[in-house]
Amino acid sequence: MCTLLLSKSEKHFPVEDTEICHLEADDKYCDIFLTTKEKFTENHCLLFYENKLAPGGLFIKLGRSLLVNRKQIHSFSRSVLFMKNGIELQLNDALHSQLMELLG
Repeated sequence: MCTLLLSKSEKHFPVEDTEICHLEADDKYCDIFLTTKEKFTENHCLLFYENKLAPGGLFIKLGRSLLVNRKQIHSFSRSVLFMKNGIELQLNDALHSQLMELLG
């Protein structure tokens, strides 16, 4: 288990990895979405969080810009990844194939 310290409005929040739904790269920033759908934007790149979260096996990287908590995946189709909290992430053919390989 890993705890991240996330910031919002000059307040800091310790967040367990199990509370994170997914992370999306946004240039030199990273958007972190919690299972509650709350969003944090941090000024670290996705690789920073990948190095902290992926080694435990809970998170899988899809493409260059998405890190997903595998326990938060509800289902997926060819074009959409449905998360348990209702968030829908768009998939292209390459990401769909990668997801099939990782989970299949």
